[in-house]
Amino acid sequence: MAQRRYSHSYYPYYRPSTPRKAEGGMKIKSSRGEIGGKWWSKRFLSILSSYGWDSRLERGRRYARSGQVLRINMGNGTVQAEVQGSRSTPYKIEIAFPLAGEESWAEIFSYLMEKPEIISHMLTGELLPEVEEAFRKARSPMIPEKSSEITMNCNCPDYANPCKHIAAVFYVLADYLDEDPFLLFQLKGKKKDEVMKSIWEKKEAQVPDVNIKNTKEVGEISAESLSRFWGSHSVSVKPVVSGNIPSISPLKKYPLPDDFNDPLVISILTGYYDEIGKGIQKLNVKSQ
Repeated sequence: MAQRRYSHSYYPYYRPSTPRKAEGGMKIKSSRGEIGGKWWSKRFLSILSSYGWDSRLERGRRYARSGQVLRINMGNGTVQAEVQGSRSTPYKIEIAFPLAGEESWAEIFSYLMEKPEIISHMLTGELLPEVEEAFRKARSPMIPEKSSEITMNCNCPDYANPCKHIAAVFYVLADYLDEDPFLLFQLKGKKKDEVMKSIWEKKEAQVPDVNIKNTKEVGEISAESLSRFWGSHSVSVKPVVSGNIPSISPLKKYPLPDDFNDPLVISILTGYYDEIGKGIQKLNVKSQ
């Protein structure tokens, strides 16, 4: 434990201590200069700085760069971590962010569905700045606007909050955000698969079933039905034949590039192809 004495102002003073060298720590990518290369990770750190935490964050940055953060576990809105300090046992950190309520999530998803370009970027692992506007309109900012909204705890003897150990965890989080911006959604309460599933379900609910009753004669499809069939990202139809319809997805024969080879993306694209296959099957049966 760091040695301390009390000044005349009754606040504890800690003699500067040197952290023990950490084995297998989580070093951030940046060894100097700015931390965070994407706009969303920079935004995360700039808002933390706006709380008036500059001096505390500075101390934590040195810890983050030297690999003092040993472990981070993320839940929905929560972060648990261990940071090696000056004592033999690592300090334990707990951070909790304010979660978005279900009404806020409904507004967020509604906003995102009105912006197809946002969804397309999300599928490639990128966030457009308009995503932040979705949270703002839902009255649940993507990153808390006030420091009091974040609950932080470290079992070190430092009375400052955040201490340098918590600050180091924030920098490692920013480094993580560079690689996976969906962690911002997780800090609000929903993991990546939950977010994309909700968007997919909302999209399906917006697309009407293909109506093939408007035909002039057998085998001929009206222009309106054809437009709706090919213009929809997903088509909801009920199979009219028994047995499984073989998938027409070309993804097994022609796999996606590594940058797009995400299980969730593959699942969504396979769903598209399967629904198209069902639609084609129904049209073929109708024409026979």
